Amino acid sequence: MPRILIPMILAGGKGERFWPLSRQTYPKQFLSLDGSGLSLLQATAKRLLAVAGGWDDVWVVTAAHLAEGVRAQLPQLPEKILLIEPEGRDTAPAVTWATLEATKRYGEEAVLGFFPADHWIDDLESFTQTLAAAAALSQEQGRSHPRHQTQCSLHGLRLHRTRRHPPRQLRQPPGLSGQPLHRKTG
Repeated sequence: MPRILIPMILAGGKGERFWPLSRQTYPKQFLSLDGSGLSLLQATAKRLLAVAGGWDDVWVVTAAHLAEGVRAQLPQLPEKILLIEPEGRDTAPAVTWATLEATKRYGEEAVLGFFPADHWIDDLESFTQTLAAAAALSQEQGRSHPRHQTQCSLHGLRLHRTRRHPPRQLRQPPGLSGQPLHRKTG
């Protein structure tokens, strides 16, 4: 059975926001701030395990200087889905690389969810329900194109699904539809 949602944890950072508790090699996602004994990274992974169906489908993207800390915090994480950037390059490159790697494994129709490793989420039941509903909506709608949007409401939020590919009747390139690519004048 194909996965509905593949969680991708973004675990980079510079360790500056919670100084003096955090450092470059010990950023805030490695800290336990709520008294549970779990770091923010561990709590993020724990809440995504049910969505992923186990450790084999919870991906983590991190920088080389944080890789050992991630391994120590998540010893169950398979090495093949720990993506280690030679150096942190911010969110967009991390998301792009993770998307390319996950597409190799799951195919182009996979639905990926990106989750910062350092967020605290209090209402786990609503979080899980929202993820399941959003992933199901994404699966239901199929491919999309900007001209063809689907909207729905979920927990009071409006969700938009934008089609990546136009309907078949709009796919025909100009010139093949009987319309000239340009008109000669005069």
